[in-house]
Amino acid sequence: MLALARAPRLPESMPGKAKLNAKRARTPAAGGEPRKQKPKRAPGEEQHAVALPPPLSVSLPPPRRPLPPHQLVLAPMVAASELPFRLLCRRHGAQLCYTPMMLAAEFINPAHVATPNGVGALQTRPDDAPLVAHFAANDASTLLAAAKRAEPYAVAIDINLGCPQRSAHSG
Repeated sequence: MLALARAPRLPESMPGKAKLNAKRARTPAAGGEPRKQKPKRAPGEEQHAVALPPPLSVSLPPPRRPLPPHQLVLAPMVAASELPFRLLCRRHGAQLCYTPMMLAAEFINPAHVATPNGVGALQTRPDDAPLVAHFAANDASTLLAAAKRAEPYAVAIDINLGCPQRSAHSG
């Protein structure tokens, strides 16, 4: 039978900071219990590295429109990076702005009619530049079609690779 030892309770009257320091003193990282050591390798024993294939010698074409110099960037934010908020941020110094995340499959839908101000969720104005279009997709051809449709309105296309939102996972 395994017996578990309980740490003694700290008095309620102890000040908050002192109580926190007392708790830290009992943790293994603070010296309560020694940490497990990694096994040492014998001399001459090497770790086996996985050999990677050589990089492809593909040269990419230069960007069609280089990004202008920028220091203050408005990152893409779901349900917050729409045109009115971007214009407000630009008024306060943002030099490069991102659109909210758009699903590429919805963006290429023919129901979204292209206008001089944008397409669907990608609405812009001349004073809302430079702008980066931010897309999520799970199919390369759909993403390419969306990027081509957004090209007249944006200086760059950003691909969402790490958003925890369910819609970003499903594309």
